[in-house]
Amino acid sequence: MEPSKTLRINDDMEALKEAYVASLSPLAKKGLEIARSHLESSFSLEKSIGFLKFAEQKKSESEADS
Repeated sequence: MEPSKTLRINDDMEALKEAYVASLSPLAKKGLEIARSHLESSFSLEKSIGFLKFAEQKKSESEADS
């Protein structure tokens, strides 16, 4: 994979993570912070069920718009 594509994918992932966190309710954001603090390096937002569902939904929306 070209370096420029890798950078774009990383930027897209960061934007998607930011959009996901912004979409969370205050209670869900609190739960996310608890998970991060308790699980520390074992926690991966990209592998969480909520994020995976959110990413799939966004992918479906973008394909529908195309």
